[in-house]
Amino acid sequence: HWDCKGPASNPRRLTAILYLQPPGWDGGGELRAWRRDGEAVEIAPLGGRLVLFRACDVLHEVRPAFATRCALTLWAVTA
Repeated sequence: HWDCKGPASNPRRLTAILYLQPPGWDGGGELRAWRRDGEAVEIAPLGGRLVLFRACDVLHEVRPAFATRCALTLWAVTA
């Protein structure tokens, strides 16, 4: 999904995800994002990792988690 399908549909411009797992956590739940060339990139939800991306430009999904995964998600919006 996209967090914003276009400037007219949603004010979200930037997505920020901060992962809150303890060190050594390995329970799945990777963020899969697609690059413009169609290649998928998987980002492990390591505790303390901050991921930023443009809300309208990055198609992404969260892979299944096999343990409780904690993250803080914020969106920067336009007025």
